Amino acid sequence: MADGFTAYEKGLEGKHEQAKDKQAATTKAPAKVIQTPPPQEDYWIPDCFVFARDQTSPLVYLNHKNITTTQAQDIQKAIAYVKQTPTGAALLKVFAQKKAELQIGAHFFSTLADYPYGDASPNESGHTTVASSIAATPIIIFVSVFLAKRKPECIADTFFHELVHVWFLATRTKYNEVAGTGHDPSASITIDPNCKKTYAGYDPAFQQQLQNFDLDLAKIPGAKICCE
Repeated sequence: MADGFTAYEKGLEGKHEQAKDKQAATTKAPAKVIQTPPPQEDYWIPDCFVFARDQTSPLVYLNHKNITTTQAQDIQKAIAYVKQTPTGAALLKVFAQKKAELQIGAHFFSTLADYPYGDASPNESGHTTVASSIAATPIIIFVSVFLAKRKPECIADTFFHELVHVWFLATRTKYNEVAGTGHDPSASITIDPNCKKTYAGYDPAFQQQLQNFDLDLAKIPGAKICCE
């Protein structure tokens, strides 16, 4: 025969493979870290690697080297949620209009412990900072999201929150963080058992964006409002 195997030998081989598959199915595999990341671009956060770029907006998406394959899937779903909402699509449209002056690196980390800088507080699930001089273009902004075993809709919630910071900086304060980023450093969101959210210390326009996103997210099949 052309491949050197008889039908009988192939049958034995098939049974052996089925046995291996059955054994693999009953064994819980450890989380796998994404292998062979592409070369890193120097201006993004160290040990983070580009996995996607928006075609129209200046958004670049990066995973930290410790992101697992399961987490990478959750990140992709979270990004899709943001893009499917009218509020998320509207932000991306604003960013697209500012593509000549702005570059946004959306970094995803397994935990805050993987974030290499000391400017994020321990209770943060996301962080945004202007990473370049605002006197020259492009202005580079780091958006960071810390997964910490959160569900895709909660990853999406944090990601959108951080994008609203970028929107606020780009449209309200000319990228001047001292002039305001959208809420006070001590701002808070209190969530009751029925997932009703109470905001304190937020700019009204910023708060409205978050509230609109919740309403939009609840309409996406398979998604729901993040109550964490």
